[in-house]
Amino acid sequence: LNMPLKGIFFMYYYNVVVDSNVGKFLVYRSEQDLKSGIRVIIQLKNKYITGIIWDKVKTKPDFISKPVIEVVDYKPKINKELLTLAEWMSKYYHSTFTSILKLFIPTAAQVHFQKKIRLVEKATINDFNGDAVKLYEVLANRCWIDIDIVKKNIPIKNFYSIIEFYENEEI
Repeated sequence: LNMPLKGIFFMYYYNVVVDSNVGKFLVYRSEQDLKSGIRVIIQLKNKYITGIIWDKVKTKPDFISKPVIEVVDYKPKINKELLTLAEWMSKYYHSTFTSILKLFIPTAAQVHFQKKIRLVEKATINDFNGDAVKLYEVLANRCWIDIDIVKKNIPIKNFYSIIEFYENEEI
């Protein structure tokens, strides 16, 4: 992460590939220096969606860009060589980056957004650690609750990553 310099944060701009019919890169910003190939959560037309950092934009755009909402993983899901191959394939076959990337990244790598959340019966507080304990406390009654309410009431860093982890653990 970047350290502030006299109260000023560095801002990085990224070309992000999204699964939409846009067919081109979208530019988003972050205070974090992110690697190509990682998944991020971004907002597009009032929806949260998964995007993949393609590369850094060399110069600040002349328009206001939206921020990256959350970094899903800090280790790239797709390496630079595959990104380069995907770029070549998209030009050669006259396809969008998104359609080519779907060949490399399984749909399981997509972050799926759901409206409501609850704990499964077998979950105990011992299954949670760190900030996730706050999540357990909110969900302890095991009733379905709106995920937006949970996110607003628990300021957990990497909220969606934590949810995805516990979902994969079937908790």
